[in-house]
Amino acid sequence: MTDAGGKPIVFFSKMAQGVPSLGPPQREAGGVFITNRRETLTFFQRNFPGLAALKHRKLLASLQASHRCLRAAAVIVSGAPHTSVLGRYQAKRAMIFHGTFRNLTKVGIQQLKDFDHVFLNGPRMERMLNRHPDLITFSATVSGYTPFADFPQPSPEHRRNVFSKLNLDPGKKLVFYAPARRGCGSWTACAEKIATDLPDDCVLVMRPHPNQALHGTAAEKALYQRLTALFDTRRNGLIDLATCSFPELLSVADLLISDATSPTEEFMLYNRPQIITETYPRGKWRENYQHDGMHQDDIDELMGLYDCAWSFEKDGFKNWRQAIQTALAEPEKHRGIQRRYFASAFGETITDAPARVAEVLTRGVG
Repeated sequence: MTDAGGKPIVFFSKMAQGVPSLGPPQREAGGVFITNRRETLTFFQRNFPGLAALKHRKLLASLQASHRCLRAAAVIVSGAPHTSVLGRYQAKRAMIFHGTFRNLTKVGIQQLKDFDHVFLNGPRMERMLNRHPDLITFSATVSGYTPFADFPQPSPEHRRNVFSKLNLDPGKKLVFYAPARRGCGSWTACAEKIATDLPDDCVLVMRPHPNQALHGTAAEKALYQRLTALFDTRRNGLIDLATCSFPELLSVADLLISDATSPTEEFMLYNRPQIITETYPRGKWRENYQHDGMHQDDIDELMGLYDCAWSFEKDGFKNWRQAIQTALAEPEKHRGIQRRYFASAFGETITDAPARVAEVLTRGVG
């Protein structure tokens, strides 16, 4: 639970989205996970039972175990500066990115100035960082993408177990819809259409972004209720927020529908068909990268993501039924380019990232 100097290692996240990246290295290095949000603590304890975890409150902080751990820590590992909570503590700071994170631009590198050490998800991120040596104020390790350590190995037994947890027919193809957050995601534009158009030989699992599922607008809450009623009637799918982990759902999905964000890249581990919605057009991503000073070679590589999947907007589909049927009927179409894209982003050795992170943390950063 400590570094070489005997001080504790702390892993911190406000958001549940940070938990999949922080849990695996904590399992290797020891230490304690701390959050200031109850739902994040619950999510962590459900996904990493047995690992030490604490809730942090700013009120009467000096009386809390979380404050004592943060004050004594040798290093605090997080996916963002969280200055409002962590700014008062003197520990070294280490960064583990949430999600596959593609936006390591000039602006992105400058935003890492508060960290002493940064863990990189793979060779792609290392190339991006090395484009701008004059901006680097921290040490870095190419650790790999830590969540991959917890992605299940597919097997018939594993598939049956997951389908049983979801109460779905294992004889049907599973379509997994994992939209991005509000702003660049497709939830309100596509969810109802996908559910309505689902082919008869498929079942559907939806995992909306937590903000829209748990803290949605009035329109998002109404959409959630309509979808729940539809699934109650048709018995061919569900919105699953907690029954299965995200990697479990990816591991048994025959087809992923997503928005060209982290799930799109993560699912390439299984090398299966995908559809990108493109409700947030690829041209906007290109403009964002250019605006933030990304090198043109890196932009071109990231735009290659769209060559790894079907595009609902670009491939001329009449409806989601046709898109899903086409993608499932041609599983080989994108496999070769997916393999090349995945290897370029994450490298060839992907399961020992947590051990590499733990080695650095226990040795000491800085």
